[in-house]
Amino acid sequence: MKFRSLIFTGVAAALLGFALVGRAAEAPAPVMRDLVVTGRYLQLPVKHGAPKRLVALGIDGAKVREFTIELAEETVKPDFWVEAEIDAWRGRSLQVRAEGLPAGSTALDRIEQGDTLKDAADLYAEPLRPQWHFSSRRGWNNDPNGLLYYEGQYHLFYQHNPFGWGHGNMTWGHATSPDLVHWEERGDVLHPDALGTMYSGSGVVDWRNTSGFGTAGRPPLVLIYTAAGGTNPWSQGQPFTQCLAFSADAGRTWAKYAGNPVLGERAPKNRDPKVIWHEPTRRWVMVVYVGYPKAGGEKDAKGRPAVNHTIEFFASPNLREWTYLSRVEGFFECPDLFELPIDGDAGNKRWVLHGASTDYMVGRFDGTTFTPETPILKGTRGNAYYAPQTFSDMPDGRRVQIGWGRVPMPGMPFNQQMFFPCELSLRTTPEGPRLAWNPVRELATLRGRTHRVAEGALAPGDNPLAAVHLREFEIEAEIEPGAATAVGFRLRGVPVVYDVARQELTAEKSKARIPLEAGRLRLHVLADRRSLEIFGDGGVVYMPLKIAPPTDDTTLELFARGGTATVRALEVRELKSIWPQRP
Repeated sequence: MKFRSLIFTGVAAALLGFALVGRAAEAPAPVMRDLVVTGRYLQLPVKHGAPKRLVALGIDGAKVREFTIELAEETVKPDFWVEAEIDAWRGRSLQVRAEGLPAGSTALDRIEQGDTLKDAADLYAEPLRPQWHFSSRRGWNNDPNGLLYYEGQYHLFYQHNPFGWGHGNMTWGHATSPDLVHWEERGDVLHPDALGTMYSGSGVVDWRNTSGFGTAGRPPLVLIYTAAGGTNPWSQGQPFTQCLAFSADAGRTWAKYAGNPVLGERAPKNRDPKVIWHEPTRRWVMVVYVGYPKAGGEKDAKGRPAVNHTIEFFASPNLREWTYLSRVEGFFECPDLFELPIDGDAGNKRWVLHGASTDYMVGRFDGTTFTPETPILKGTRGNAYYAPQTFSDMPDGRRVQIGWGRVPMPGMPFNQQMFFPCELSLRTTPEGPRLAWNPVRELATLRGRTHRVAEGALAPGDNPLAAVHLREFEIEAEIEPGAATAVGFRLRGVPVVYDVARQELTAEKSKARIPLEAGRLRLHVLADRRSLEIFGDGGVVYMPLKIAPPTDDTTLELFARGGTATVRALEVRELKSIWPQRP
């Protein structure tokens, strides 16, 4: 439908929170469309490379949303459509205001309302869509946030740009799953506001209603997030602070706490609060990243002010009031803190302090101070895994982690993905306790047809997988290298090579040492459209990778070089899509 167009007046601009004072004489005046909300979605066309426009939505004159968007002009075919949910304002007056449009622009004429998504028939059927890794239906995603379990549902929140392919407009998207595998998007829950855009954080179930946000018989779900002040025009001049939002209806609706922020600025751009309940001290504990500028104006390699990367610990009885406890240096962004038994022994547990790069430290935590027993250790070995987080309130005691897959999706209406959920454990190694990653057991629900390779010799030139053609699959292999100097796979054009003498695996320029176990190499591989995940040494080696094979390459190869190896066991399993549609 078409809407009435008008030049924005000073009065209307003020109502939406923008001043026109000081506007350059040659700059075009903002343009607005008026409408009455009749649909669930406001749908906007996006064109890659178009100038970014600042758009604000106002309800009855009060600004409720602000975002930048590569808005497609009326004469240009959009690359894809994005949407803002407006259902909560049905029957009310909505103003759509855009800055920077050239004189005479008709870009806003294409805005539509509707109760169904535009081009919905194409969703989840795109050529690069991961088939069993979560990805947002449209727009950019990065860090997983607020991972928690409640009443039969796993909740995944995530950094989301609902209005574009690239990073920006940081908002919390929301998806739920009954099994950690099949995900359904629930819409965005935390939107940028006058305190900033919505950076990363965590979530908990407040079982004791310490926050007071709950209702009789139902504990609140509470999200703890960073309001990134100054990252949108609405919040210019504001610092980075830590804030709360809560749901009293099992995550169906969310409200920001009126007393935000609950933790003020410690240093510029302090961020990413992870909160846990510490039972021995019966209080909440927060770990948050704080980068303190180094003394003397020291610069880093890029000429920026150098900082000491620090994780600070805070405590609270109620999630609303926080007291400083202690700090640990050496970790950057997105901290996590959790306890695990060593080798499954419940009587021998240690705490793990973990950072965005997956580097970690094993030690003890008394509710106030983390005491390390190891140096900072290297975590994953891949090229695309970042900012992982573990779930709170798991029903079975498992420690499950999901990480952001930094995997570009060119030409798609979505960008990036999550890697597959992994169960974490602490294993004894000759070097001491080490983290291990393994796919959650729910992977079995995706398995389809199995292709088995018979036990026997693997000579140079042999390829027992020549007849198997797949894009999405799982491999479990046990191989004795024997006289071979190298064994491995070529998976859709991607070499995965194990150097026997070095006991080193290489894939996509990533390397990891994997010791032979009783003379055998054991590997577990997961392959999706644009990613590989390789597990070795019982999960102590986890190599999550972005790959860029031709979309039509389905060839698989198992090989030995320099001599004959022996296949002891090998299965290739087809994996089914988690989405409602499939190409």
